[in-house]
Amino acid sequence: MSERTNFTVGPATILFFIFLTLKLTGTIAWSWWWVAAPLWIPLGVGVLALSLLVLLCWRMTRTPEGRAALALHDYTEALVGRTRARGK
Repeated sequence: MSERTNFTVGPATILFFIFLTLKLTGTIAWSWWWVAAPLWIPLGVGVLALSLLVLLCWRMTRTPEGRAALALHDYTEALVGRTRARGK
């Protein structure tokens, strides 16, 4: 029995293949970095967003206000957990 896999091609991949075709046919004289840009730019944006999220979380735990907000969150989660346990 063969397994079926879902393979999707996104817009970045399509754009890359268009740029690759144009580069190989000599229609454009771009650097290979720009031809591959549709592949690495979204990756770079994702890495940047993840880095900012980690920095924000780290900063939040370093300030008294951030620690208080986290403590309040833990307290409310504990209350919600107790309420749910009683309801069952």
